[in-house]
Amino acid sequence: MLVPEVGCFPPSFEPNRSERVLHVALRTPQETQPSLNAALASLCHPFANRGGVIDWQVSEKRGSLVDDLLTAAYELRPTLIFMQLQRETPITREVIQKVRAYVPPECVIVNWDGDQHYHPVDVQRRWFVELGQACDTSLVVNTRHPDEYAAQKVRHPGYLQIGVDDRYKPAPPAPGTPDVVLLAGCYPHIPAYERRREVARQMQELLGARFGVYGGRWTGGKWPSGRPPLTQSQEPPVYAGAKAAISMSICNDLPRYTSDRLFRALASGAVTLVERFPDMEGLGLEHGRNCYTWESAELEAIVGNVVDELYSDVRAEVRTNAVALAAHHTWHARMGELMAIVEAVRATR
Repeated sequence: MLVPEVGCFPPSFEPNRSERVLHVALRTPQETQPSLNAALASLCHPFANRGGVIDWQVSEKRGSLVDDLLTAAYELRPTLIFMQLQRETPITREVIQKVRAYVPPECVIVNWDGDQHYHPVDVQRRWFVELGQACDTSLVVNTRHPDEYAAQKVRHPGYLQIGVDDRYKPAPPAPGTPDVVLLAGCYPHIPAYERRREVARQMQELLGARFGVYGGRWTGGKWPSGRPPLTQSQEPPVYAGAKAAISMSICNDLPRYTSDRLFRALASGAVTLVERFPDMEGLGLEHGRNCYTWESAELEAIVGNVVDELYSDVRAEVRTNAVALAAHHTWHARMGELMAIVEAVRATR
């Protein structure tokens, strides 16, 4: 149950809404994750909505992260601890053992890495392995790596994909939006982003001003109008104004791994051109129904068909189906998947 079968949605379990949740949250100035916070809070009893949040990066800067975690565990007595640790922190195996002295026996301690960084055998992931040997379950966003983590004695490794913020909804189109858009950052010092730059160059040659890039760190080339990154409230109107949006992740060879931007585009009702990746069907993606899929050699032909005005009725249907699919990928929908994992872990005790 911790890793879904190929081609199937992850198992889901209706929460009993009686958890006490401690959220060790990953927050940035641009993203405070209100939808994830609300979804985790929804697992608590409605008349005793006891939940706690620790912004671990803030606590770490203060030098109080371990004390804050132990204090919260003592005061809250959580039955579920959901941590979003994406790098080594003062929270170690030994700290997790101290936490267990304060929590009830049914407490499940989860660490979830909501992005793809390194491979399980890489030295940069040793901290994740060691922490995972103490947590009850360690979750990643592809379905290949859990088996590799299990081989390193990580306890109950599994899969939980990122959820989409429920603020992403179809919006009135932004005037002057190019026909085809790519909303993404592009880090020049990371070789994996060269694929993204190559696709942008290809689209610029094909479409000229009808193609637009929105995002930061696009250097080493002349990109259409140099559009800056968008805020969350600015993205849906751009997706609505474009005839198509290109979706591609940092890699496309891991089963069921994709960028959260894909879900943001779908929820906004974009006609999304998704670079193929293994077991994308397990996320409900269907070529020609709720998205269009492509590999490098096919992209120009697909773009040509989608932006053609003869396809406007088809685009409208794809937009509608995209929004319907995105409803299966909200943070609130993810809570059913998370609780299926939590209950599977509890069943092993």
